[in-house]
Amino acid sequence: MAEGVPEGTQLISFPLSPDSAMEVSETWTNILLRNSPLKDSPVYPAETMATIIYTSGTTGMPKGVMHSFQNMSVVGTLAGELYNINSEDRKLSYLPLAHVAERVAIEINQLFFGYTVYFSDSLETFADDLRRARPTVFFAVPRIWTKLQQRVLENIDNDQLQTMLDSPEQAPVIRKKLLSAMGLDALRISVSGAAPLSTSLIDWYKRLGIEILEGYAMSENLAYCHTTKSGMAKTGYVGTPSAYVECRLSDEGEILAKSPANMVGYYKEPELTAQAIDKDGFLHTGDRGEIDEQGRLRITGRTKELFKTSKGKYVAPAPIEDILARNLNLELVCVTGANLTQPIALVNLSEHALSSLQSDGEETLRESLQDTLKTANSFLDKHENVSHIIITKTPWTIDNGLITPTLKVKRAELESLYSDQYPRWQATQDTIIFQD
Repeated sequence: MAEGVPEGTQLISFPLSPDSAMEVSETWTNILLRNSPLKDSPVYPAETMATIIYTSGTTGMPKGVMHSFQNMSVVGTLAGELYNINSEDRKLSYLPLAHVAERVAIEINQLFFGYTVYFSDSLETFADDLRRARPTVFFAVPRIWTKLQQRVLENIDNDQLQTMLDSPEQAPVIRKKLLSAMGLDALRISVSGAAPLSTSLIDWYKRLGIEILEGYAMSENLAYCHTTKSGMAKTGYVGTPSAYVECRLSDEGEILAKSPANMVGYYKEPELTAQAIDKDGFLHTGDRGEIDEQGRLRITGRTKELFKTSKGKYVAPAPIEDILARNLNLELVCVTGANLTQPIALVNLSEHALSSLQSDGEETLRESLQDTLKTANSFLDKHENVSHIIITKTPWTIDNGLITPTLKVKRAELESLYSDQYPRWQATQDTIIFQD
């Protein structure tokens, strides 16, 4: 990160900081030795800005979201009460603490409730870290739930597993064994957020005895908006408004949310702030949704992600991606196709599929994806039918900028990388294409 630090910035190292080529001007230990603890407890006015949290930047440049001390106290108490968090709980932190969900679910809540936090060293050590922590409350983005599933399926065929789970005698034994091996045997609350979780993945974990409760929120309301309560889960829905949150839909179907933790505004962006929060205090989320008779919210896609085919028909990619992602061979899916005759799907293969390719060749994978494509299109309107699945050669990673730190795909970056090849791919007779 050295190149991003302006010259002359004072650098302070913590006790566990690694050796660095950057010139450190001070150590935290020496600062503590030179200074006595504060005798009083400073209290800032509630409306004072406490922090700036940056958005992930999936639709452009990241924006600085300003939050007050009042917002932090709101989520510090109310978000913990949602799940009856207490000092005996254990959590595993693996996302950057700069991310809004990690700030709330790990840092701010911990200050209020005093539970134990474990930290993961890296994605490579994640499975070991999870077994070490044995969390009682676990928040995970969809890709983490997928990775854990893939680890299981590396050791047992999914059809064989499902047969064992159908057996009243074998099911309790296999569940206990698998959950213990995964480090999830002490789990009492499982939450997913930051991106849609495929319905097939929710159902798969439910068979293991894990009820994943989906939530919905954003940096702009400090991750406090919608929550699924235990026993009220509905596949494809992200729960009901949390305490003191109001939700409604605009005439265009956009989700508007009024939360006690809504942001102060965007840093140095007054015009964007005025566009985001209306005169009634509702945040215009940019997401489209539906609300059922029990007040549960379903996200149907981003308003900015809608694209129009060459036939003049609008397509919402998120629901289509959800159907395609039910195929365990796919890890990441991006449906696109502005100005094409039909949508196409760009995909990254799962580790399971990549290893199977080496042993079984392309044909088995090709047949699996063709079946998925046929099934998906049977659920969709004709103008939404996906014409081709393109298996991209380049892995989509945080390092190459094709996914965010919360493991969401960056559509604009993928468009920039692949769009010049769309016409050629769509003109190909074979519906399953391996990128050259």
